[in-house]
Amino acid sequence: MTDISANFRTFLLADSSITAKVSDRIFAIKVPQNKGLPIGPFIWFRKRQALSHDTLAPAAGEAPFDFSFDVECVAKNNEVLALQVAELVRTRCNFYRGSVGDS
Repeated sequence: MTDISANFRTFLLADSSITAKVSDRIFAIKVPQNKGLPIGPFIWFRKRQALSHDTLAPAAGEAPFDFSFDVECVAKNNEVLALQVAELVRTRCNFYRGSVGDS
């Protein structure tokens, strides 16, 4: 199984409206010094929690999890752009149900 953070990044990169604003500048945990400001807007995220669900009959070998993330959208000296990126991320993620990558 691939890391859920890598899968979440891929999930965000699959949205062309997000990549139109931030290109590939979507980072887990930390922003590399040569990739962040002032080059352009970026998204920074971290996994906040993983919840396990107890079930009476889960499929063999399956671990049902819910993951939640903290996400920040940053654009130097451009609050409007940061809010636009945040809205695109919110639209992509809000009420999403399903798998992300192979996690």
